Amino acid sequence: MQIWEKLSVLFPAAMLAFLAGFFVYLYRNREAGPDRLAAPCVLFWGILYSLVFIPFTAPDEYAHFASAYRLSSQLMGQEVYNEEGLVRMREEDARLLLPELCIESYEEVYGDFFRLDHSAGTIGYGHETMDVAFHAYLPQALGITLGRLLGLGQVPTIYLGRLCNLLFFVLCCWQAVRLAPFGKMAFLGTALLPMTLELVSSLSYDAFAIGLGLLFTAYVLQLAYERERVGRRELIVLAVLLALLAPCKMVYIPLAGLCFLIPREKFGSKKRYWQAAFLVAACMTAGVLIINLDKILVYFQGTEDPVEWAGDVAGYSFSAVLAQPLEALRVMGNTLVRRLPGYAYSMFGGSLGWLQYEIDAVLILFLMVWTALTALPA
Repeated sequence: MQIWEKLSVLFPAAMLAFLAGFFVYLYRNREAGPDRLAAPCVLFWGILYSLVFIPFTAPDEYAHFASAYRLSSQLMGQEVYNEEGLVRMREEDARLLLPELCIESYEEVYGDFFRLDHSAGTIGYGHETMDVAFHAYLPQALGITLGRLLGLGQVPTIYLGRLCNLLFFVLCCWQAVRLAPFGKMAFLGTALLPMTLELVSSLSYDAFAIGLGLLFTAYVLQLAYERERVGRRELIVLAVLLALLAPCKMVYIPLAGLCFLIPREKFGSKKRYWQAAFLVAACMTAGVLIINLDKILVYFQGTEDPVEWAGDVAGYSFSAVLAQPLEALRVMGNTLVRRLPGYAYSMFGGSLGWLQYEIDAVLILFLMVWTALTALPA
């Protein structure tokens, strides 16, 4: 029996064993709350997702691998690029794996699960890196570096990178659930959605962004509803979290508005309140500008360049939006009307992998209802 055939039997058995143990644990520890359940639940299901969605079946994982490998080489003090500007890798690591969930790909991956490195040298990797904040790939890079130092092959090296990425998310999620003054199950439920698990169990930098987003939200809620006073230490934590989170994906910048939930009285005076607001905003802005200044400048410039992934249609910029605000509102409204059901469906995990593995709509509806229920007061 091939190893992938054994795993096809072990996966369901492991899931049933976990569920049985989970209910036994709940019965014996009736007072156990999400604080104690978050880490083991997310870790178990994250590992399971990582084993099912094998390397490069997650969205853009080729580019994530190249980006994490680039940072790994920088950490090891090695040359990053070759003469052609491609990321330099061991020959073993640059091998192409079949990015599909089929018998052949499972057999190839799990057949190489304990493979060692047999590279004769280094070559350029045939995929470009992501233009993303470098620190978002630090967990993955540490795992890849460990695999390279141990002389492991491509598959175990990738899985070490995935595991470190998942462990970072588990740590953030556990701390978020522990710190949240209410809605703990909402944080845990969000972490256990199919789309979340697929991303955090891959090499995607979304694990870093989503993890910090959960942690920042929970910390702000704790300051707003539980802490009696907000001092220097709390401000430093807020500033650091935002400075790390905002440059990863600028769409997370509005999360900074949660800080206004913290009552002014907790800062001691009106002056200290506005000083704190300026400090947090300055740290976030500095992080965004240092890492994404070139992107921001492009956004404000007029462009006729086509967007390749959108079928070579003309791109938009902030200057174009400001010049035609009504047209921009019309486009956004039409987008919501036409795409909102699809966005909601995929947000919960309706289309996994490269959006080609469809999950039954009934299950997604159940997940939507379940997520809504987790947000209700206990």
